[in-house]
Amino acid sequence: MTSNGDFVWAAWHWTKADNSPKDQVPSAIPDVPANISFPAEEHRILEFWKEIDAFQTSLKLSKGKKEFTFYDGPPFATGLPHYGHLLAGTIKDTVTRYAHQTGHHVERRFGWDCHGLPVEHEIDKKLNIKTQEDVMKIGIKQYNAECRSIVMKFSSEWETTVTSVWWVFKELFEKGQIYRGFSIMPYSTACTTPMSNFEAGQNYKDVIDPSVVISFPLKSDPNIKDEETGSIWILLPQRLEMLYKDPKKAKYTVLEKIMGSALKGLEYEPLKGSFIVMADTYVTDDSGTGIVHCAPAFGEDDYRVCINHNVVSGEDVPCPVDASGNFTSIVRDYAGQYVKDADKPIQKDLKARNRLIRQTQFSHSYPFCWRSDTPLIYKAVPSWFVRVTNIRSQLMKNNAETLWVPDFVKEKRFANWLETRETGTFPETVTGIIAVGSVAELEQLTGVKGITDLHRDSIDHLTIPSRKGKGVLRRTNEVLDCWFESGSMPFAQQHYPFENKDRFERVFPADFIAEGLDQTRGWFYTSFDGKKMSKSKKNYPDPSIILESYGADVLRLYLINSPVVRAEPLRFDEKGVKSLIAAVFLPWYNSYRFFFAQLALLKKEHDFDFKYDAKGDTKFDNVMDQWILASTQSLIQFVREEMAAYRLYTVVPRLLETIDTLTNWYIRFNRKRLKGENGLEDASKALQTLFEVLFTLSKMMAPFTPFITETMYQNLKSCIQETPGEDTRSVHFLMFPEVKSQYFNADIERSVSRMQRRGLALKAPLRGIRSLESYIKEELNLKTVTTTADEAAYGVRYELKPDFKVLGAKLGKDLAKVKKALTTLSPEQVQQYVSTNSLVIEGVSLGEGDLEVVRQFDTSAGTGSKFEAKAQGDVLVILDVAEDLELVQEGLARELINRVQRLRKKAGLQPVDDVEYFYTMTVDKDGKLAKAMVAQRSS
Repeated sequence: MTSNGDFVWAAWHWTKADNSPKDQVPSAIPDVPANISFPAEEHRILEFWKEIDAFQTSLKLSKGKKEFTFYDGPPFATGLPHYGHLLAGTIKDTVTRYAHQTGHHVERRFGWDCHGLPVEHEIDKKLNIKTQEDVMKIGIKQYNAECRSIVMKFSSEWETTVTSVWWVFKELFEKGQIYRGFSIMPYSTACTTPMSNFEAGQNYKDVIDPSVVISFPLKSDPNIKDEETGSIWILLPQRLEMLYKDPKKAKYTVLEKIMGSALKGLEYEPLKGSFIVMADTYVTDDSGTGIVHCAPAFGEDDYRVCINHNVVSGEDVPCPVDASGNFTSIVRDYAGQYVKDADKPIQKDLKARNRLIRQTQFSHSYPFCWRSDTPLIYKAVPSWFVRVTNIRSQLMKNNAETLWVPDFVKEKRFANWLETRETGTFPETVTGIIAVGSVAELEQLTGVKGITDLHRDSIDHLTIPSRKGKGVLRRTNEVLDCWFESGSMPFAQQHYPFENKDRFERVFPADFIAEGLDQTRGWFYTSFDGKKMSKSKKNYPDPSIILESYGADVLRLYLINSPVVRAEPLRFDEKGVKSLIAAVFLPWYNSYRFFFAQLALLKKEHDFDFKYDAKGDTKFDNVMDQWILASTQSLIQFVREEMAAYRLYTVVPRLLETIDTLTNWYIRFNRKRLKGENGLEDASKALQTLFEVLFTLSKMMAPFTPFITETMYQNLKSCIQETPGEDTRSVHFLMFPEVKSQYFNADIERSVSRMQRRGLALKAPLRGIRSLESYIKEELNLKTVTTTADEAAYGVRYELKPDFKVLGAKLGKDLAKVKKALTTLSPEQVQQYVSTNSLVIEGVSLGEGDLEVVRQFDTSAGTGSKFEAKAQGDVLVILDVAEDLELVQEGLARELINRVQRLRKKAGLQPVDDVEYFYTMTVDKDGKLAKAMVAQRSS
């Protein structure tokens, strides 16, 4: 095999015994393979779920139980999911599976959203559509047909409940909560559509743009005279650098200092027309000139200020830029030019008119369309809005009654948004408007029957006679804020009030909603290199490849246990997914496989048949059995408490910790017991313990890792007596485990926890150490463990050392004499402080915390032994590390056994396989190995 110091032994040879029928393990015990492909196993489980119609069956089994309502968003109809979709889906699936397992009926229903912009963008690329006029040329009907075709490529279902949205709108309209106005929004000129703020935040780039300072002559006197040019200017004194490279060396005279408010109402000469000066507090003195030119159609502050100064009205905002970002005919000199392309011609024109004062460039971060990768502009978009100012107090009250995870969103982000949300200052009433609340009402008003398609091409030709005899009414061109549909989802999902009225009123509002923080903060998933994940850049691994490489369970656990669940940024790393296989899934699987291997071994050697004691009649007297069972009950209680508060990010680490504890502590420490080396009765109790934990884990982990738990359960259930009338075909038909109070034992949990943390239970009571004595001996390879309080017998002595940081401030100049006196203390004085935490030295009283008690071990204590000692707190551990012949031989025997076990594993042997071993010794200096084998044969 290998060389080890003085020993070299040849390759081992074995022959596998010919198993006669009496040697064969009955087929009732599952044969769990040594190797597993988690993705392949998940595909097998999916087929099994299809066979038993698992989802619908679970709904039938839970029918009549308390309903748990949650609101789901849409599948992504225009493409394959990214990690944001997978995370949201995993959170929702985990919470709803848990709700089902805790005795609720959970209806799962997808929301629907065709993501109009992505769909239209795909069609625009396909048909080479650049402008809205291009759409009108091919016709809205044909355009919608093309959009439908791409949606159907990715989804097999289509259902619309848009009439519920109509109903909600009409209800708000009739209560005066709807108004029409303009909103300054990020706008994609390539896609000819506005975007939400979070969409605008997904694709920022560093760009270089022109920066110019231009003059607007006042029709009254300015207050700064340029001595060199004779020009007179008005600007902030802090911003003189906009006129002069070095203001300190510049030659100018300050004619007058005035307040900014004094400029309000002054008229100046624009490039065209006549304009006035307005005043507002948003202008700062850290950039620019302190004077901002307002374009009400292209800036939120510009729009607000112009509204407040009656420059424009809420009904009409001049916008000289069309839907494609080109100047309209109003701007004659640049009509038809794209706004970005017109930068240079405009600067040239300003210079020719002698209005250009300064011309530079600057680098800044600017938003680009995340679909077309073209620069966004901010543009006034006509739309309909819901008035919130008059219902703000009710909204704040509802927010306070809602449990948010993480809670800072409730107290800060969302509360602040509600407090600062403003309603536009637009006309209170709009005449000649009818809000239609249903298809039936539309048919009645238009006189057209059989309306089934609610898309524009089937609606726009319909008219409604004016009630005031003023012609006909047609559909308005504006659209409602797109998030209104999301808010209408609870009604639309049930097609309320047209159907399911009683059920809706019974289950509204929802128990649970999962929403990404990116809806208010922007994209927060990054690739491993720290850059934002971008589907267009493909700078992250394809989720489908990750799923097929590692499995869905592994990815689910990685995402749920990531910072993003706490609303912190996620830096996706494939290595992190892969590491979970080795750290969690394989040890967990091997523990489950080990259980069945021991059943097979005991069946073969002792004809032992294992059955799970579901009633809990087994009396466990082994400390490790008691500990792991107690820990499991604590885990059940913890998970129930945390899941009730939706804190998935605290639950998963504890579950993973338990899997580690099971594999690296319980099984490793009790392997001999589980193999029956301490007798069949003890083995039976150890197996009952191991099964209890494995079975409990399979039920607890089922909401988080639904596939591997199903795999394990399908074999574990062979050990469980079936209950008549219960459908136990799937782990997902079982209820979440209840706490078994008879297994609670806080003292043992603490004792073993201390042993885990410190290797030895240094602070545990002596009885705690004695109960774990056999495990301490085995883990540390000790022959005996002695506990005693007789320190003198072991040569233990004490020293007192001053805590200079504490005593320096307390004693001042007396510190030196105290320090000197400590070196001359008698053993009795030291013992006095150890016992009472009080001592008087040189007239100075010292109390608890002033001195540090240090135990010293006299290595000369004992005869013929070599000691090593380590003190912690009030406990001293002394190890006799002297070697003797018996210990050396035992160490050699253990090494030999270890090598054989490795060869068995390499050969793929099972515990039930009979093997005959042959060996040849090639080098054995002084016969040490041979003597060790003979001496240790009986053990």
